[in-house]
Amino acid sequence: MQNSFHLDALDLLVDMARMGWKPDAFCCMSVLNSCGSLVALEKGRQVHAYAIKVNIDNHDFVKTGLIDMYAKCDSLTDARLKPNEFTLAAVIIAASNIASLRHGQQFHNQVIKMGFDDDPLVVNALVNMYAKSGSIEEAHKAFIYTNWKATAIWNLMIVTYAQHGEAEKALQVFEDMIMEGLKPNYVTCVLSARSHVGLLDLGFDHFDSMSQFGIKPGSEHYVCMVSLLGRAGKVYEAKEFIEKMPIKQTAAVWGSLLSACRVSGDVELGTYAAEMAISCDPADGGSYVLLSNICG
Repeated sequence: MQNSFHLDALDLLVDMARMGWKPDAFCCMSVLNSCGSLVALEKGRQVHAYAIKVNIDNHDFVKTGLIDMYAKCDSLTDARLKPNEFTLAAVIIAASNIASLRHGQQFHNQVIKMGFDDDPLVVNALVNMYAKSGSIEEAHKAFIYTNWKATAIWNLMIVTYAQHGEAEKALQVFEDMIMEGLKPNYVTCVLSARSHVGLLDLGFDHFDSMSQFGIKPGSEHYVCMVSLLGRAGKVYEAKEFIEKMPIKQTAAVWGSLLSACRVSGDVELGTYAAEMAISCDPADGGSYVLLSNICG
């Protein structure tokens, strides 16, 4: 199929079926793409019927391939699923799951045409789809064009920027969220953005301000702060921070210190952090690996 031998791809599927082999969802999607490229509607319908027969027609790969094939063959009646906001969100998620930006953009166009670009469920799916594909600016456009923004969508945009190293933009989204009068919740990951750029004082300011929003810091927040101290080279301050935690220490928080010690080359403190991590969770293989790396 990738080399444009579409008829050969179809013949191979037929041969597989005759020999008793059951093609998987990815294989069927590939053949459906060939049918679309050939504008071979009847062959595409045969593949659809076969997918139903072997019970893979509801797989994300196959559903996406079917919609694409019918659309390319100008059989919009077959392609249309009488879509509503739930249908559109589902197919956008399907495109996201198979990392198909092309399909996601096609569904986005359909969303705009049908007027669902302000629906929270659809917008969340769009932002997530673009974020997974690395199209950060497109994710932001889908985000800002909606009038309805739940905390979950703000969180998603903050995390998207933070994960792609756009810490300042993540922080700006956080500030905009506060200006809009929305209250951050437990999973608002502004601390993650701070850890990417090493803004230690501002990171602690945000950590200390969590109580203003009625949020009690959890283990994930403490891991972020230990990582932040570690990035700043303050590994012993990080150790003291862990020991003063008002909640139960976890392997993850000690593992964060261990990672910092591996970077700084502090074998003694790293060994101690590894021992503490292992005592919290003896089954955590990551601590053993990091310990071997720091000692090796």
